[in-house]
Amino acid sequence: MDDIQKYLGTIIQIATIGGMAFLIFRTFRDPDIKADKELGINAATCGIKHKIIDQKFESITQELTLIKENHLKHIENDISTIKTNIAIILDREDRPVKKI
Repeated sequence: MDDIQKYLGTIIQIATIGGMAFLIFRTFRDPDIKADKELGINAATCGIKHKIIDQKFESITQELTLIKENHLKHIENDISTIKTNIAIILDREDRPVKKI
């Protein structure tokens, strides 16, 4: 009977040590696996986000180019017209007014 108890005690101690080793192993392994999964997901979504951002910047660049080409030319033409009108008005003010 004593021999069986010694063997059972030894088997239980070995199983306990093995269980603790397995628990320690899983404690360090599981966070690494979760981190790898999260990094894979982030890498996949990051590429998609970069494509969307690049498309938005491209459309903004196109819109700014259209503004530069179209609207600024109209504004410059309007300002030059205003300058000539001011010059005409100032030229008329310098002349003496004829009284009738």
